[in-house]
Amino acid sequence: MSADSFAASSLPIISTACVQWSPSKISPPKRVPKADDVTEMQTLLAALQDIDRQRTFLLNKAQRRCASTSSLSPQNKPRKTSPLSMVDRRLEQHRLATPAWDKAFPEDLTMCDACGKDVYVRTLKLHRDLECPLRLVKCQLCGVQYKANGQRDHDRDLCVVGRQRTKWLQLQADELQDICCLACAAIVAVRALSAHLNLDCVKRLVSCPNANLGCPRKDIPFDQLHDHEARECVVGKQREALLEASRTSNALVECDWCNRMVVKRHMLDHKEDECLMRERQCPNTHLGCREWVPVGDVDKHIKTACVVTLERHALAQHAQLKEALVVCRDCGAKVKARKLGLHQGASCVARLVPCVNAIHGCQAMLKHRDRHIHEHVDITPESRPTVRFASRNGHIRVGGGEDLKPPWCAEFWVWLLPKEDDVLYLMEEALRWQETIVETTPRLKSWQEKMKDLQTKLKLAKGRGGGGVAEAMKGMESEALAIEEGVSGCKAVIREARARVKSLVGDAATLLDTIQDESECETVESDVRRQAAQIQPTWAEEDLDVWGSVRRWQKALSESKEEEENVQHVKLLAKRMQLLKGIEERQKKDKDPRETARFLKQAKKELARVDDKLSKCVDVPLSLVQPALGFHTIASSTTSGIHLVMASTGSPGLHSFDKRAHFQADLPRARWVHVAFNATALSVVLFVDAVKADEAKGTFQLPMECIGADEKAFRGYLQEVRYWSETRSKDDLTHAMHEVLDPTATLRGYWTFEEGLGDFVDDMACRIPRSPCFHTEWIHYSIEIMQLLGDPPTPSFRQRNMCQVVTRRNFLASKHHARQTKLKCALGCGLECTSIPPHESFHPFRHSNLLFSTVEARLLERHHKLECPERTVLCRYSRLLTACG
Repeated sequence: MSADSFAASSLPIISTACVQWSPSKISPPKRVPKADDVTEMQTLLAALQDIDRQRTFLLNKAQRRCASTSSLSPQNKPRKTSPLSMVDRRLEQHRLATPAWDKAFPEDLTMCDACGKDVYVRTLKLHRDLECPLRLVKCQLCGVQYKANGQRDHDRDLCVVGRQRTKWLQLQADELQDICCLACAAIVAVRALSAHLNLDCVKRLVSCPNANLGCPRKDIPFDQLHDHEARECVVGKQREALLEASRTSNALVECDWCNRMVVKRHMLDHKEDECLMRERQCPNTHLGCREWVPVGDVDKHIKTACVVTLERHALAQHAQLKEALVVCRDCGAKVKARKLGLHQGASCVARLVPCVNAIHGCQAMLKHRDRHIHEHVDITPESRPTVRFASRNGHIRVGGGEDLKPPWCAEFWVWLLPKEDDVLYLMEEALRWQETIVETTPRLKSWQEKMKDLQTKLKLAKGRGGGGVAEAMKGMESEALAIEEGVSGCKAVIREARARVKSLVGDAATLLDTIQDESECETVESDVRRQAAQIQPTWAEEDLDVWGSVRRWQKALSESKEEEENVQHVKLLAKRMQLLKGIEERQKKDKDPRETARFLKQAKKELARVDDKLSKCVDVPLSLVQPALGFHTIASSTTSGIHLVMASTGSPGLHSFDKRAHFQADLPRARWVHVAFNATALSVVLFVDAVKADEAKGTFQLPMECIGADEKAFRGYLQEVRYWSETRSKDDLTHAMHEVLDPTATLRGYWTFEEGLGDFVDDMACRIPRSPCFHTEWIHYSIEIMQLLGDPPTPSFRQRNMCQVVTRRNFLASKHHARQTKLKCALGCGLECTSIPPHESFHPFRHSNLLFSTVEARLLERHHKLECPERTVLCRYSRLLTACG
């Protein structure tokens, strides 16, 4: 075995993962320490050694001092010590000078608070400073303090200077280690490996010497460079080819253009002057063709491929196409192609043209053939319907999903009936239900008497005994079931009637309290008394005095002793309220959306089950069982509602779960009113006719289940409903309240109620499917309805594409026509209301009969208040109202 191979086998082999020996990927050589760095390192080592010597000297000195403490004498020369050590020294001198010191004052032992060792009190400071293994000492190298017993760990792991010194020494040792080159197996030092791989290794990759002449090879091993130059180099092959070609210059070779045999040394002259395939410029170069074509194919090129020729053919073809008939894509008419632009701009029936009323302000652009649809419209008031909510259970089942969280805005165009009409309606319904109670109570008593008789018979049969008891029991079972059904049915009817009477009378009392004029309240009370006498003429005067007065009936209901509530009913109501509070609190937190959605789904299922149990255990509707919130409900859901009259204040409000908001505002009645609720995360603002009325604090949701309600619904006329998923400013409401809207991303619902018939309404925002209507009526704007309601507050949705000028013109014409129509006086005096020509109105004697039998339509209100003999006036001698006639 040779020495080289032995050395190579005995030295450690560095893996390729650690050393990149490939010449193409070799890293630059590491920096060799300079002389200044070596001097600095030597100075550092000398300082470290000096620190170690001082430390050893101080430790030995401390040990000697501790050992000689007992042999100190007063004659010894004092040394400079700290004040505390001077005290200890004087105590020691005094002890030695006193013969009986040890017996009288024995030395006390104390425990070190750091290490727990027992030491003399006089040596405690020396122990803490020099001997305690847990004392803090300062490293002489890095200046860090550490415990004395952790010196070894500090020097090995924590000391920065020590680790840097160790790392530097290890680096020097690693760089001086010999390793084997994986490419050529040469033995080199680690620090010299990079230079070896770049300069000395026979396996390093180098470029071809002929690279500047065109050879692309740059990854040739150095020991194979000679073979590459001899066999593979492109430049070498070209040189050989040139040498070979010089030997055969007079040989016949084939022209690679025309395939003719030509002497090789004449090939260049042949290609320039004789070859038929030599290329020349096209003869139409001066006209724009830049092609070079073979001499033999010039004619073919001019006929088939020349750009000039092709352009000539294209122009000729284009001229033919212009004379061809084409179809207008707008109207479908056939015209010549060259006249298509003129046709589309002047004679096409589908061209866009401005409205004929553009000079009056219409900015619409429409097709010429559809212009009559836009310009000639006949929108009469009769074609515009509205929805009437006549009863307390009218509603539209919207089914828009979950209630909308803030921000949201809800707009309603409503026409509320006068408060007097509302009170009369509520009291009429209360009288109907009171009549039900009066009629059902005797039947209940008769069923109860039958039950008592049956129980008496059953006791007698049991008292006789014998085998006939079982037969008697079987015969009585069917009779007992019929009696029990009769009793339970009568009780259910009476309970529902009492609940409805209480709700109706309470709502009527709330409305009556909102009437500020006391004389008007007395008038309403007298009308209620007269209505009760007309509906129930057979009742006694005592009953009519109570049931014919809102306040007396309300007082009687509040003073009456109610039946004890069912315990199960109370528990279910408490559980329902607990579920509603839990849903509200969870929606406020909403930390984990998935967990919140899962909780809400389970809670709503449980809420549906509780409502189902309530409907089974109580014969009264759920809305009548719960505490009174409000009526004239215009939007409702299971957990939320918007009420135009709250039960406690008589003003508008809304509720979500168990929270309520009241607005200090009174909505106008007997006219169209725009009511808007604008909700943010902190408050809700009420706008009446785009004017801010009041603001209430709290977070409330927009009900998306019903417009109206199953119970205590809004009574009146409803023209439009708009739901937004954003808040609307006062300017937005003012600008859009009388306009037709276009569907937008934030418009969640838009109902204009223009169907006019059927049981379904459509959402013009195309967000919610068709919604069924329950207990509602379609009312069209006839002349009588317009006298009652006035003009529609918003235009028809169909008018968004109609000319606004023509629409306005037709509207004014219809208003003029209505003024010319003859109508009878609404108070019943027999006069007809019509329009009198202006020139006739100035001659009362000539047309006296006409004046006494007619009145102008525009003066109808004046006639009702001042001229009609059937008008109601206040008697000058009493406060009672009486008819003037």
